[in-house]
Amino acid sequence: MGTSGSGVASAGSTSGRRRPARARRAGGTGRPGCRPPAARRPRPTGIGLPETQEALLRAVAAVRPETALVVMSSYPYAVDWADAHLSAVLWTSHGGQETGRALAAVLLGAADPAGRLPQTWYRGEDSLPHPLDYDIIKAGWTYQYHRSAPLYPFGHGLSYADFTYRDLRLSSPVLVQEGAVDVSVTLANTGTRSGSEVVQLYVRAVGTRYEAPGSGSRTSARCGSNQGTAGR
Repeated sequence: MGTSGSGVASAGSTSGRRRPARARRAGGTGRPGCRPPAARRPRPTGIGLPETQEALLRAVAAVRPETALVVMSSYPYAVDWADAHLSAVLWTSHGGQETGRALAAVLLGAADPAGRLPQTWYRGEDSLPHPLDYDIIKAGWTYQYHRSAPLYPFGHGLSYADFTYRDLRLSSPVLVQEGAVDVSVTLANTGTRSGSEVVQLYVRAVGTRYEAPGSGSRTSARCGSNQGTAGR
């Protein structure tokens, strides 16, 4: 998604006492290894897709409305337009040489897209702090302290199967300090095909003397299920 500068070298003899010609980088100062001035290098702004990629996406979707956006990245992007106008948005991290096969299997329905987001995906209009502001409470970073509804929350993910939850039970209505509570729930696959679901449990502290997280993930479990079956 970035561009690199090109180098222009002049030929010269290296025999005798003559020095080899130095490479001169286009747009630079002529010193070896010198990069173009910062003002001339494009800098990414915001968390949206690069303008050229956003324009390409919209142009393709205008011709083929069934377009699905595949985002391969290590961090979130604001994909508000894609979420509102496209049939699907699929995210993957850098999965290695089999990524192409895995994506094709998911897009063609041969595999279930049962991954879950390890990050909060913010909206384009969200007022976000500086990326180097590490005071996540004051700045409102992460799903624990972000005060606006995100585009996709931490742990978000879909499946080709349909799952329903019921019969949530706690071993105790009160969790004492240093104590433990057993939690159980019935998960049923009510869809027309097999799939995989990640059951996630979030908790929050109440009545604290400090600003506690709005929620926190405490445990999760992946459950595979055939159509029409249920398990606890």
